Amino acid sequence: MVRLGRRPPTPKGLTRNKTKWTDRWRRIRDGKAKGDWATPAAKKILRDALEDLTHGKCSFCEGRPRATGDVEIEHYIAKTTDIDLAFEWANLLPACHNCNRTKGNTNSPGTAIRPDEDDPELYFWINPANGELEALSDSDAEMAESVRLTVELFDLNRGELCVNRVLMMETVKRWLNRVREVGEEVSPDLEEELREFVNPRTHHKLALRQVLKQAALADLVELDRQRFERRAG
Repeated sequence: MVRLGRRPPTPKGLTRNKTKWTDRWRRIRDGKAKGDWATPAAKKILRDALEDLTHGKCSFCEGRPRATGDVEIEHYIAKTTDIDLAFEWANLLPACHNCNRTKGNTNSPGTAIRPDEDDPELYFWINPANGELEALSDSDAEMAESVRLTVELFDLNRGELCVNRVLMMETVKRWLNRVREVGEEVSPDLEEELREFVNPRTHHKLALRQVLKQAALADLVELDRQRFERRAG
């Protein structure tokens, strides 16, 4: 999990139809009608805009959809708890099938880390031995609890995620070793690998940045943040 960039403007389709969609969901929730919480057309409008927020990845596990399941619409405050927030733009985040289903209708606790408001890099550390997300070693009790709640809520230490984080870290370390070997004359293939690393759609940015920070390459870490968050470089 890493900090997201600026949220795109509210989709025009949502602005036009928010009241109608909310009323429809209210009737379904009250048992007065049948159907899913949103129509396929409404979901497409929301999903297309949300995927732009994370460059097509899950907000929580950073996995690409093909690896972790199709991107779904996650309600930070469950749509069954507060119907009026079902189509509130600020309450929606893109999530993979696994993260969304794990959370289910559970409301995100107030101290859980939210990537569109918090900076997860100030909370998380990846154990290089097993790929598990842990609290930073200097975390106080409150921060450590936030990490625990977030990991538990979205099952962020499930097996395939840990494996992929370790693979990313090992890939970056091999790249760094090759760069050190060639010195100043960096080959085109090494430059191409770097472009892929800082591509906003590349998964597991937290793992990438952790290795780069440990190698004292703060400029590359900042470059990756700028591109992912759509900030001017």
